[in-house]
Parts: sequence; C-alpha cells; structure tokens
Amino acid sequence: MSSMNSPMKSAPETEGLPQSLPLDDSVAYKVTVIADLIARRVSHVAATVGGINLSQWRVLAAIGDQEGRTASQVVDMTPMDKGIVSRAVASLVTQGYLIRQASDQDGRVSHLYMTTSGRETFSHIVRELDRTGATGEMILADAKRDALLKNLDQIIREFPR
Repeated sequence: MSSMNSPMKSAPETEGLPQSLPLDDSVAYKVTVIADLIARRVSHVAATVGGINLSQWRVLAAIGDQEGRTASQVVDMTPMDKGIVSRAVASLVTQGYLIRQASDQDGRVSHLYMTTSGRETFSHIVRELDRTGATGEMILADAKRDALLKNLDQIIREFPR
C-alpha cells in the first residue's frame, strides 16, 4: 500500500495537546488586542502632542499619577523593564520634563518629579487623549466600566507569576 493512501498520524509530541485556541473566547487574546489598540493611539498622541515615545509617556503618566515615585516603583507598576525605564527617565530629564531628587533616607535612590514643562506636556497629552477618546474610557457606561476595572484588578491580582 502506498504511503499516499495511509491515514496521517499526529506527531507524538502533539498528542493530547489542544489543537486550537478559540480567540473569540480568550481573555488573554482580547486583553492583548485592547492593550495594543490603546498603546498605538496613546503612542501617536504622545508623539504628536508631547514629542515623546510610549515608554517616556508611561513614565510621565506614572509620575503624573503620583509625584515622587522612584524608577524602581515605575518598573513595578508598568509593563516595562528597568533598562527601558532608566532610558526613558534619562531622556525625560534631558528634555526638561522630569527632575531627580535624592532620597533623604537613601542617597542612592532618586525620586522623580515633573517640571513645569513636564506638567504642561502631561496635561496637554491627557487632554488630547480625553478629547479623542483614545483611552476607551467613554465607550462603556460608568457601571460597566467599574465592573470591567474590578474584573481586570482581580485578574491582575490572581494572575500566576
């Protein structure tokens, strides 16, 4: 019998493994799509309005959320590694958007603060993001938005690390 007539067998390495991942039902896939859509829009607005890239925006947003954070704290709260945060901070300091202030408790640690120019740039970017709906905040009614945030917080808390 020729091999063309024999039924194909699964490779032993794939037996018992899922043969598909239904993306319409995948939380991870949908969160990734949303994150990418938002990142692309935010990146465009940050570049056109503030002249900064997405990594720099994420650092500026983290400091805008809470002045005085350290670079390590920014790493902990953003999806960026310490090298990217370090380069973004250095660039924002050079551009005059951030200043470093040595910690009173540990001189090896610097706290980050926005300059007047940094605050203005931050405000302009936030206003443009709000004006254009770039963050997706206006898509859901308040109750649905609150429920989504609550569910996302739970996923973040319980996600295997």
